[in-house]
This record gives sequence, structure tokens and C-alpha cells, in this order.
Amino acid sequence: MEKIQNLYWLGQYDQKKKKDGKWMASWNGKDLIQVGGYYKKGLKQGLWNDLFEDHFTQPLIFYTGEYLNDFRIGKWKYFNKNKIIGGGFYDNEGKKIGKWTEFDKASYYISYIIYTSSNGEYNKKGVKVGKWDILFNNYGNQQIGGGQYDLEGSEKKVGKWIDLDKEFRRYKQVTYNGEYNLNGMKVGIWRIFFSKGDEYKQIGCGSYDIEGSQKKMGQWIELDEAFNIYKQVTYNGEYNMNGMKVGRWCILFKWEDEYEEMQILNKNQQSHFSGGGSYDQEGSQRKIGQWIDLDEGFFKNSLNSKQITYNGEYNMNGVKVGRWNIMQCKRGQQEYKQMQILSKQKEFKIIGGGSYDQEGSQKKVGKWVELDDNFSGFQQVTFNGQYNMKGIKVGGWDIMFCEWDKDVCKRIGGGAYDQEGGQKKIGKWVEMDEDFLVAYNGEYNINGLKIGVWVEMDLEKLKKYGEEKYENLKI
Repeated sequence: MEKIQNLYWLGQYDQKKKKDGKWMASWNGKDLIQVGGYYKKGLKQGLWNDLFEDHFTQPLIFYTGEYLNDFRIGKWKYFNKNKIIGGGFYDNEGKKIGKWTEFDKASYYISYIIYTSSNGEYNKKGVKVGKWDILFNNYGNQQIGGGQYDLEGSEKKVGKWIDLDKEFRRYKQVTYNGEYNLNGMKVGIWRIFFSKGDEYKQIGCGSYDIEGSQKKMGQWIELDEAFNIYKQVTYNGEYNMNGMKVGRWCILFKWEDEYEEMQILNKNQQSHFSGGGSYDQEGSQRKIGQWIDLDEGFFKNSLNSKQITYNGEYNMNGVKVGRWNIMQCKRGQQEYKQMQILSKQKEFKIIGGGSYDQEGSQKKVGKWVELDDNFSGFQQVTFNGQYNMKGIKVGGWDIMFCEWDKDVCKRIGGGAYDQEGGQKKIGKWVEMDEDFLVAYNGEYNINGLKIGVWVEMDLEKLKKYGEEKYENLKI
């Protein structure tokens, strides 16, 4: 987190090692003269300028007000570029009271100096009551959400609400529109809206039970947890009366203006199959049969992409079995094709993915081509080798790199694992840093320990970067 790395507090401690006197902040080595205040016996006292909690790039929003024994009291103001943009009152016990304009930490996007704020009232116990509005400061304040809290002081949402997604930000302008019952539970139809900076359009919906247990039921179109402008992925299917997914669920991906079902091209039959798969009908929410799963990091933008799916079968216990293929849709292509690597015979073979055991322990067995965790269009790196029957890497493993928009791959590293199943690296290895910019070339002993001199190579400049010597024995 950039805040932790770049923000430092400067001050003194008393003889009991408690903060005392004036404390100031610095950011990237520069003093923030407008931030700080005084401590006495480890407690904040008097006038203070505090930083807004969610700064990641540079500090732009500040709180200004008074502390008494580490509690905020009286009037506090929020400033951005010397302009008051919010605030309210605290009582002498540090509780918010009366009218407030406050900021949602989860939705703050400092890089573009935009944020969401909430306007409403706290009662004398510091609890939200009555009407609250949610505003989005993106080229001017725009009301995008809000609703009513109960007046009894339990801070329950009641009646019609427009909620913001918990990760609402510039690239994820998602709201949920529906109704809460008197117990603060979602009921009835809820609609999901999304904006790319213009008007909000409905992209999903579904119903909660009317009994107030907040269970989803019937047909739903819901968003991927990481949904954003670059990963406009939705899931379309059915919940049973117990709120469990059952039957067929389809995965939809939107690029440009239309949603299309995730597809793979069967080159033999020249037919298309929709993405997703089926859940069992018993309500245990187990995947069964053939599935097309999306990579957790699935995304696409104008510069880069990671449009990766995993295609294979789940048994009746919801465990992967048999052959699973890794599929990729490159930028500018509409069809998905299996990951390919170039064999030593200079011919292409489809070997993307690999097999799981048939016993249902979900162990990888035999030959596999696996993707690096940071695989994308600009970093197409795979690890190619073999697992034994116990799901342990054995023998030679190659690190392969494919150039963007090309099918030709080259070996950039690798080595061997022991054959006894200890998954120990042995002999000569070429390893990579996580960005694949530096190669480490050296040797492991039979115990899997580095020995001798390991040379570091800068792969961009193709020259020696440094070296390190290890004193472990060769045997």
C-alpha cells in the first residue's frame, strides 16, 4: 500500500515512550506542513489536521478539527485544495451528531480526485436516522443513491434504496436498486445498474424472498465479484427456494456494446458452445458435468487482455476430473483457442492444460501446461512439465514465453525436479523474477538447496546483472 510506504510521522516520545508534543507528517520525504497536531501523554489534544484514510498516490483531502483526550469533538471540516467539501459535529464523547457530509472510504479514487459522499443526519446516540443521499463527485456532484434509515435508532435501512457496490469507483459505477423491509432485509425485485460515465443502464436483476431471510430465488442475472469496465462479466441462472444455485448457469461477457456468451470454437464440428455449466439439483451448489470456468483475473481493455477460460468436467461430487483445457481469446479475435507451444520438431501441438485424476482427489497427473499467475497478453508465460500419480511435479519443467499476437514460443528457463516425489529442484536451473525481467542461473544439490555461484542476468539488456554465492554442499 502506497500510503504505508510513503507516509511517515515525525515527533517525540516522553520518558514513558508515549507520543508527546508536536507531530508532523511527511510524504515521499517532503514535509506536509498542513498535517499534524499535538499529543499529550500519548493522546491527541487540541487542533489537528488529519489525513483522509484512503490516500494511495498523494494526500489531497484533510480533516480539520479539535481533539480532547484522543476523541474528536465539536465541528470538523473536510478540505480539498483549500475548499470545504464536507464535515459535521462530534459530541464530547467522539460520536457524530446532527447533519453530516461524510466520505465513503471504499469508493474513494484518489488518482482522479473523485469520491462518493453521503449526506444525512445522526441522532444524539451517533446513529444514522432518516433520509441519506449518496453523491458522486465526478465532474460535479451527482446524486446516485440513498434511501431511509429507521427512526428508532437501530440504523436499519428501510423502504426503497439505491445502494452502491462496496467497491464502487470510476471504473465500477455499479448500483443496486430495490427495497428493504422493516427489519432491514432485502425483499422483492432488485435491479443492478452500471454506468461507464454517462447514464445508468440496467445490466442485471433478480428477486429476494419476501419472508425476509434475504435469500435469492428464481432467475438472476448477477455480476462477477470483480466486475468493472474491463471485466463486464455476468452470470445468468436460477436459485432454488433455499437460495442455492441449481441447473444451468451461463457466463456472459460484454465488450463494446453487446453481451455475448463466452464461447469456444470446436474446430472439428464448427459449432459454438456457451460458457458456464450446471449445478446439481439437490441444492448443494456443486458444479457437475462440463463447465467453462473463467480465470479469476479475466479482463480485456484496448491495450492488454487476459481472456482465459478453463474447460473440462466436474464429477458428481463437484471435483475436477479428466482432461481440462486452457483456452485463450487473443485481442481482436472472437474465438477461443487452446494454448499452444512450439515443440522441438518445429510444429504446433495442442497441449494446453492437462489432466486430473479420475478418483476425485483433484490431483494433477501427467503432462501439464500451466499459466503463470500474472499471465496476460504482454506476459504470456507458461510452465510445461509432468506430475506423477500423487500430483507432485517430477522431471524436467520448462518455462516458456510467447510473444504478443504470435504463436511461436521459446524456452526462457526451467530445470528438473527429483523423481522421488519430494518436488525438490535438482541440478541446473534457470529461474525468473516475478516480472520475468531478471533470470537467475545456477545449480541445486540433491537436497534442493542452492549451491555454488548463481548468476543474475538482465533480460532486457542481455547482460550480467550480478551474482550470489551459496555455501551449501553439493551432496
